[in-house]
Amino acid sequence: MTIPVRVQPQPILQGALAWLKAPPASDPLHDLAALRQYLKETADATIQPLQRLKLLELLQARADSTCAILRPRLLDATLPLPHRLRTIAQGLLDVRGLLAAGQLGSLQQLGANSAAIPTQDLTDHCVRVLVNVAEQQQIALIVSTTMPNGLWLQAQEALRLLEAAGADPGAGHEVLKAMLALVAAQPEAFTAREVAFLIEYLRQFGSAVELANRPVPPLERWYWLEQSRDLPPVAIARRQPPSQGILRYFSCATLGKIASQHLIQLANGRPPAELGLPTSGLDEHREVLVRAQQRWSSVPRRHSHRRPSHYRVELCARMQTLWSMLREGESAKVSGDATPITDWMVLNESPSGFALMHVTGAIDDMAPGDALGLRTAPGRPWHIGLIRWARSDNPEHFELGLEMISPTAIPVEAVQQHEEQSRRCAALLFPAVSGLDRNETLMTRRGQLSTGAFMLIRETDGKLQVTQCEMHHLVLQTSKIEIFEFRRNFAPA
Repeated sequence: MTIPVRVQPQPILQGALAWLKAPPASDPLHDLAALRQYLKETADATIQPLQRLKLLELLQARADSTCAILRPRLLDATLPLPHRLRTIAQGLLDVRGLLAAGQLGSLQQLGANSAAIPTQDLTDHCVRVLVNVAEQQQIALIVSTTMPNGLWLQAQEALRLLEAAGADPGAGHEVLKAMLALVAAQPEAFTAREVAFLIEYLRQFGSAVELANRPVPPLERWYWLEQSRDLPPVAIARRQPPSQGILRYFSCATLGKIASQHLIQLANGRPPAELGLPTSGLDEHREVLVRAQQRWSSVPRRHSHRRPSHYRVELCARMQTLWSMLREGESAKVSGDATPITDWMVLNESPSGFALMHVTGAIDDMAPGDALGLRTAPGRPWHIGLIRWARSDNPEHFELGLEMISPTAIPVEAVQQHEEQSRRCAALLFPAVSGLDRNETLMTRRGQLSTGAFMLIRETDGKLQVTQCEMHHLVLQTSKIEIFEFRRNFAPA
């Protein structure tokens, strides 16, 4: 005999509704904790699917307002995340994940073709699932942590329900396209604010991403996504799609053309607002759009294989300290604990760089785009590298990808005249490399030098060498550093 289960949703409904009617807490973190608790209770309760969806819709509104307050606090985050920011980030990920899982589970219980839910309501709920999943992706990228489990499966299942019900998938496609374009831009190489800028750009122009059930030539511009597996998109240029399974393909080539046109128009003096571009921080983040445009237009290829490795290296992430050590030498009395020199394990390497895992030593204020020094042992020469990506799933585990940009560096100073004042800054000089056809270059913190003439000061054996130089062109710019090519002027004044 089957014993009917009595549904008793009232305590959950009453508690959640009473909380929703109350004014938001003065500290939004308290609301975040309450949201997580009510969402967990809703997931565990025996509630009819339509009733659960209605309750989740109410909780969604409070989640949106709470997240809108807390999310901007993550934009200045560096790695490893401070405890409070890590609490905020994990809370935001949990709330968005619980909302998406609860909404999707209720829809699956009802069935895509069920008459119990109108098509428009089904569409709205599926779009909410996709929005919550997209928010998870964005938060994870902003704080450089791994994607939550099930993210890609949930996104594709929500879209499948939309399509199976015959509903208009337009709004769902818009959200998924922005997610896919974000992956194709390789956002692990961007800082939190750069990721936020890219997200704003894709909200306006992400619809240009092409979705297809079958790619058309040239195949090298397409990515594939397997609908039955929780895996991120893969470029055909890197790995061929499987012969079995349901696949979805996409290309960002058209988006790349649009971004290219925007960059040309900006260079010609068109105002950002006139182009519909995000105006906040555009000058600072224009290089982000340049890099994203390159990746959308042409899928990056791996030119060298990574070789698994297992040996220790030392890093110095404070460039001013590295500059001083290169100039004055490292005192034998200075221990690794007293300097910003930390120990790392090489996980794999290629001719262009390394993947590293932190072992010992205090680390702080690290972000993609910053430069640091690497050496294989104390007393060995320092090589200069650029942080290409960083990942920290918890305070005890930290990984980064390092691209080597120079095998050696010379500490110098650059002096530039600005109106009636002179500006003096520390810089690292990278010698010319004949085999690579590269002239001398100079690395400084971003914004310290501008185009024009400057004096290069180098101290060798207690003697100063002063040379008049002219900035040639900008070789590389990130959120943290700039590398210029320059020419020396030996002509008499």
